[in-house]
Amino acid sequence: MSSAHPKIAIVGGGPGGLTLALVLHQHGVPATVYELRQRPTEEELDLPSGSLDLHEESGLKAIQACGLLDTFFAYTSDCSEAWKIINAAGVALYTDEGSSNRPEIARHQLMRLLLSKLPDDKIKWGSKISSAERVGDGKTKLDFGDHAEVFDVVVGADGSWSRIRPLVSDAKPEYTGLQNLTLTITNLPERYPELAHFCGDGTMCVLEDGDGIIMGQRGVRQSERLYITMASAHEDFAEREKVHDMDADALHQYLVTTYSLYKTFADMPKKLIKAACDDSAAPVNRGATTRYDLRPFYKLPIGHHWKYVPGITIIGDAAHLMTPYAGEGVNLAMRDALDVGAAVAEAWQINHTDIVAFQKALALLLEAVEAQMQTRAGEKAEETESNRQLLFGEDAAQKFATLMKGDGEKATRWVALRKKIMKIGI
Repeated sequence: MSSAHPKIAIVGGGPGGLTLALVLHQHGVPATVYELRQRPTEEELDLPSGSLDLHEESGLKAIQACGLLDTFFAYTSDCSEAWKIINAAGVALYTDEGSSNRPEIARHQLMRLLLSKLPDDKIKWGSKISSAERVGDGKTKLDFGDHAEVFDVVVGADGSWSRIRPLVSDAKPEYTGLQNLTLTITNLPERYPELAHFCGDGTMCVLEDGDGIIMGQRGVRQSERLYITMASAHEDFAEREKVHDMDADALHQYLVTTYSLYKTFADMPKKLIKAACDDSAAPVNRGATTRYDLRPFYKLPIGHHWKYVPGITIIGDAAHLMTPYAGEGVNLAMRDALDVGAAVAEAWQINHTDIVAFQKALALLLEAVEAQMQTRAGEKAEETESNRQLLFGEDAAQKFATLMKGDGEKATRWVALRKKIMKIGI
């Protein structure tokens, strides 16, 4: 049965997919989000999650365009913009109380905010796409396992291992040589006042000579979110080291007694790791394969480009996956969504009663948008890589602190970048 108007699918219900759905909803353009996960409960959205720094030219611009700016401030967490650079000896080499011109929002709170303005029938939760294929005339068939549907427009907002990306590009994610372990300590000031003082009430990083770094963010309910990032040549690091077989004590001992990890770090960083392991360890449930949130970091090639394919595009990590060291992942996804949404809405306004005419109008608009997206993402990917090299370079803490303390244009540039480096929001 043919549709009276172009049928639009958004694959993926992360920040990019939800932003795009909201933009289209505001313009009266019907679209459906297909998300693999089940809808999160209110209790799940209350759990600690990474703190996001939305940038004025991207994330905040999308929030404003969606009419959510006033409401946004009610959802921001109590994570301050204060931060510290600490060396492996536990000495703070640089501190900054920060300012309030870039409010933080927890990832879960951002999802709650976007969902608050999006009608329930716009999202089909628990939708697993087993395959996607082009079927001619600018149409794409999505196979959901128990049934298949054909769409006139498909937007892949489905992340690192996108099912939609192969329809426009042969690029595949590359392993970066980094493994990230995310741990959370609840009620840090009340339970561990010494560690709370060490971390500060904003963001901190403990840096050494390239093998491992610790980043922490104070988040909702006074939780401390730790990102313990380790260099490893082995993509299957977790399996090789049998990390998911370890209990809290074993994981702590492994991290703090391994020379290539955190053996040379001082007592305070080790105590921080111990508290985080104790709080974050969980028994392996029946059928589960992992105990900890440990994952390799991947990236797409810097400057990833693709040629426009009629009726299909990709946004966010599906289009420009990168490491988190410029804080651009969610920001770029939301800006992509804003621009793609504007293009689809304009084509819809031009003609949505004739699908061929709609596709023709959309092609011209999306080609221009994709070119802008690719250029913008390429610049941010270069910045991200530069930041990664700094954070994982030799004598990183001292070099970073020296740059921050310096005078002149170079120091000013680093001051501008410092928060983007720190607020990884994984």
